[in-house]
Amino acid sequence: MLKDPNMSKVIGTKYGIEITKPWNQKMYDWNELVGKLIKIDLYNKLEEFYKKGDVKGMNKIASTLGPSYGEGYDIDSMYESIYDDIVQTQNYTLNDELEWMVKDGLIKEPKYGFVGYDK
Repeated sequence: MLKDPNMSKVIGTKYGIEITKPWNQKMYDWNELVGKLIKIDLYNKLEEFYKKGDVKGMNKIASTLGPSYGEGYDIDSMYESIYDDIVQTQNYTLNDELEWMVKDGLIKEPKYGFVGYDK
């Protein structure tokens, strides 16, 4: 008997979302929403650090998403670049760095997390 290539394998359920391989549209939609919420927290923290002139704090966010900044960068350029990095960050990166971001105080523990990455 041949397998139907359109059939998804159901792995489980999390937050009321059926987890399948390959991913279903509800999983993508859910993860997109969770990613947006995390990015809002990161934007807020970036804004807080920027207003305080806290380059070290801004570098915490930068190093989570990519390279950090050394001497010679002005705070406005850092802000714009880190902001762009947040916008461009993929959900899988946010998922991978989530525990560290919470532990380091960059964001609060989300009430709901991503689905499908741990399966």
